[in-house]
Amino acid sequence: MRWLLGLSRGGWRLIAEVFREFIHDDCVPLAGSLAFFTLFSFPPILALVVDIASLLVEPELARAQTPILLENVFGEPVGEQARLILREVRRTGSERPLARLGGIGILVFAATMILAQAQQALNRVWGVRRRAGLRRFLIKRLISLSLLLGMVLLLLLSLAGTTALGVVEGMVDPHLSALPEGLTSPLITRSKAALTFATLALVCSALHQILPEARVPLGDALIGGLATAALLTVGQEVIGWVIATAAMGSAFGAARSLALLLFWVFYSAGILLWGAELTKVVARRRGHHVDPVEGASRVPVVPEPPAPGAPEPPAPGAPEPPAPGAPEPPAPGAPPEGIRSPPSDQTA
Repeated sequence: MRWLLGLSRGGWRLIAEVFREFIHDDCVPLAGSLAFFTLFSFPPILALVVDIASLLVEPELARAQTPILLENVFGEPVGEQARLILREVRRTGSERPLARLGGIGILVFAATMILAQAQQALNRVWGVRRRAGLRRFLIKRLISLSLLLGMVLLLLLSLAGTTALGVVEGMVDPHLSALPEGLTSPLITRSKAALTFATLALVCSALHQILPEARVPLGDALIGGLATAALLTVGQEVIGWVIATAAMGSAFGAARSLALLLFWVFYSAGILLWGAELTKVVARRRGHHVDPVEGASRVPVVPEPPAPGAPEPPAPGAPEPPAPGAPEPPAPGAPPEGIRSPPSDQTA
């Protein structure tokens, strides 16, 4: 019982330390900026995902299944907005194919913009910064594009796994009709939920380990990724319940889906940064020294200014002031205490 009590106390101390770091690093404004940039990066990322998926499956199937996958992984607001964007992309793309073909470079640049902003936010969490320069900028863009393509591939694998589970469900349902009702369907449903959670955990772990310009240990990144995925999953259920019961977003009218997407992305960005703070605290408690990568440097820590009315700290090399009630030190050239100075000569 004592070890359980000690474990709970240690867990509360860990959470409190993570929240202190979260507030100290201004993660709430950073999450807001990430949500703002996501509004402009989400359509090109979605179009890029569908274009890559169309190389592997039928384009109609890719356009139909991608919003469903995004809704299962990231929540209903993301899936709803994805359907609206894909409907508009399909209409404009069929009318102006040359314009869309000529905008591939802009598409890739806009898709990597959100990852560049996420990297800047994670660098703030880890206390590192990148050096300026065109070469460094291009290298980081290539890394962001590679990470984005890896995430797209992971989502496609999750889509393939979900589709395969649906096929298996259709094949085994006729043979399992003799079993009691309520045993067959939950098995497939839980398998899909486990696959979705594993995909989300891998994506979050990759963001914590690869995106910041710091050498984050893989084990610590996995802990942060699992915690981030768990909080995102819980938040998805809570936000879905709030939307269904409180009619959240109805006040925005036609912009309902956009407002819900912005709210969900703001929450997701905050949880991602909270997971990064958790990764940092866990690494520090486990004695792992996280260094900046090549081409990056650690941000110097600036001491906080003293509070109004507080005494200023002594300058370097200056003698310390005497404690309250202590005798004042003798003046320079005065004899030590207890020794009288000789009388001065008096002239006649």
